[in-house]
Amino acid sequence: MPLKSGCDPSRQPCGFCGRTAVYFSLDRNEDSVKTLETILTVEVNHADAHFALGAAYDKIGQGEKAMGHTRSAENLFTKENNSFMMAQAAKNLSHFMRKFRPLVNGDSE
Repeated sequence: MPLKSGCDPSRQPCGFCGRTAVYFSLDRNEDSVKTLETILTVEVNHADAHFALGAAYDKIGQGEKAMGHTRSAENLFTKENNSFMMAQAAKNLSHFMRKFRPLVNGDSE
């Protein structure tokens, strides 16, 4: 059964989602990245995994990957008509661009 974006409040989160939440709470960002990348090998269009992966890559300072996954999440949330998460992804992307673009372009802050 394919993974679906969004959480179903009537059931427990999948093992990957639960594990990722624990890793985030323990600040184990590399483990979060590994788990989320595993989700994407199963379901490449998992919007929530892309969204969370953007945040995880941000925490470990990998700006290009953070922006790329957040862009993917924004596009997938748009296709799903999930305007709330689309707005959250756009907000994160704007933040990441301000944070990382000077570093990517070689400018100093």
